[in-house]
Amino acid sequence: MRFQLITFDVYSALFDLETSLGPRLVRALGAAEEERAPALLREWRRLQLEYTLIATLLQQGHPSFRVVTRRALDTALHRLGISLPEEARASLVQAWDELTPWPEAAEVLRALRARGYPIAVLSNGDEAMLRAVTRGLGVPFDHVFAADRAGVYKPHPRIYRQPLDALGLREEEVLHVAGSARDVMGARAAGLYCLWVNRTGDRVLDPTYAANYECRDLHGVLDVV
Repeated sequence: MRFQLITFDVYSALFDLETSLGPRLVRALGAAEEERAPALLREWRRLQLEYTLIATLLQQGHPSFRVVTRRALDTALHRLGISLPEEARASLVQAWDELTPWPEAAEVLRALRARGYPIAVLSNGDEAMLRAVTRGLGVPFDHVFAADRAGVYKPHPRIYRQPLDALGLREEEVLHVAGSARDVMGARAAGLYCLWVNRTGDRVLDPTYAANYECRDLHGVLDVV
């Protein structure tokens, strides 16, 4: 076995945010404004990621991912001029614990376990949130490496070093499965091997930190290992 651990990003590599959150936003907005759901989802996600970067750079403490997600939602609603009651806002944040996985996710994870590979999640998110959402896959993970344990958000190298420090592994013994260009750059800058599940044909900003492998869905992980 070339790799001693396979880690997975959660919110892009394993779960489909659009399929999961789009219908919830449509219901929350109601018939009068349901056509604005895609724009709201894009702005919510963009602000969520922006806030993780700002929080890490400020070095003034680590706001939880649930707090980050709620503040990003409130700001997105404000910027788009949309009003939602508190109950709806709380329900939308709770939806991050109940996301829909990509169709092949559970199958691939079971196949990796059958081949004897330890698997872990390495993701932005509080440990409690990551454990909650991954329960929906029905496949146990050997380890959970969360942002709240690292005290930083991706792409800070400290979050990617968690499996190395905790398990005594070398960089070349870990394969990280990323779902976004930013995650790819973070993993590669930290010295990990990286497979990018690049469903949209995106590219990294800096080719110095390009993925070692690319595929269009999670089945590509089985081809690499």
